[in-house]
Amino acid sequence: MSDNEIKDQGVRENEQYYVEDTVQVVFLVFATCILLSIFSLFLMCYARYRSKRPIQPGFYRPVPKVLRQFHKPSKSSASRNSDYGYINKRPSAPSAMSSAT
Repeated sequence: MSDNEIKDQGVRENEQYYVEDTVQVVFLVFATCILLSIFSLFLMCYARYRSKRPIQPGFYRPVPKVLRQFHKPSKSSASRNSDYGYINKRPSAPSAMSSAT
């Protein structure tokens, strides 16, 4: 064997490894894209499932006013305004005394 034949054999082996490695990289990129597509499909299905569920009553969707139970404020409450937005009609003690005189 001459030096040229040994070099040619080495070049052929390098080309073979180059082709094998290129095929492996292409397959790895393809498999990664397929995996990402599957994950995005699962996420889209889960989002569709979440959007079709009935929303439970809460802060963003309050119970209708017909079903709400309003409690009258206690007589010993310090605030003139109740938590529900209407004004307490009971006058406070100092203003009632001043109007009586």
